[in-house]
Amino acid sequence: LPATVLDATADLVAASRRDTEVRLFSGQLARLPPIRTRGKPVEALAIEPGAERLAVVASDGQVSIYSVMDPESKPSRLRRSHPVEEGAGVAGAFFLTAGRLVVAMRGDKSAVMFDAEVRGMPVAESLWPSMATCEAGLLTLAALGSATSSSETLFALDGAGQARVWDVRMRCTVNMLNLGIQCTAATVDSTRWTFVAASQDSLIWGDLRAQRTVALPVLHLDPALSTQAPLLGMGPRGSILACWTAPRA
Repeated sequence: LPATVLDATADLVAASRRDTEVRLFSGQLARLPPIRTRGKPVEALAIEPGAERLAVVASDGQVSIYSVMDPESKPSRLRRSHPVEEGAGVAGAFFLTAGRLVVAMRGDKSAVMFDAEVRGMPVAESLWPSMATCEAGLLTLAALGSATSSSETLFALDGAGQARVWDVRMRCTVNMLNLGIQCTAATVDSTRWTFVAASQDSLIWGDLRAQRTVALPVLHLDPALSTQAPLLGMGPRGSILACWTAPRA
């Protein structure tokens, strides 16, 4: 399965090839009955704590909640999160706790939190006053804190390089860092409150608690050749993987 959309916990693995099928596997990787969605291709997956339900975000912004135990049952459809343009991607989709789902589309100006038990308006929505003039919109959204405990604090990074923190109990976000680059990719170490962001020719590591950044050396990059967003990853001990694509000589 060449999965391009993936979410996993200790009890469940969900994967999709950005089509309308989600393949499910147990914690021991035994295959489970799949979920077949209707509508647009799958863009993001989020497993609810307890692994009984799965949130599916389609490329048109439709958010649906499926039962893992009864994948053939009719899903619960939440209010659609309209993307800036179809296929733009998802900045973040995850459960903070059972029933509390946060979704943000790439390029959008805000993130929303849904109550998965209620089909209606979001129960919380972020407010970025300065985002009104930011054409790039959101790039990455992630929960901060330990994976074993519920979090109320989220990290958000927009395409203009502005890093913010959102406490979901409040409406307004807090500006933390201005990276000074046009970001094309980012990844987050939620436990350490650190992140890595990249542009076509730069790589920046940031610490939200210390409110400091470090520009990492990538002087060999040619912006004219590195036209696609890089692949970024962070290891469990803080190591960083960054890979840019470039045509062969």
